[in-house]
Amino acid sequence: DAIYFVASGSIDQHGAARKNSYKTGDVFGASAMLNNDVHAGHVFTTSRSRLLKLHKEDFNRIEARHPRIAAHIRELAGLQLEAEELAKLQEV
Repeated sequence: DAIYFVASGSIDQHGAARKNSYKTGDVFGASAMLNNDVHAGHVFTTSRSRLLKLHKEDFNRIEARHPRIAAHIRELAGLQLEAEELAKLQEV
């Protein structure tokens, strides 16, 4: 589907079991896009926000033409996933 970049503002994502919050500079939806999965939950803005959406097809073009940029996007996505996993552990 797509990766979403929070250019400004704040976002809450409500999933089946938990809530994730994102702020300016955060990325979400990467795991679902990179794994050809479905986005989980609903997303709500909690302040005036601006999102940038990178579709899977566009990411694939970037990856083919500019692998270093794609690697950086994957790294950002990985850091976000690590932060979400840490938050899950702290809830227990």
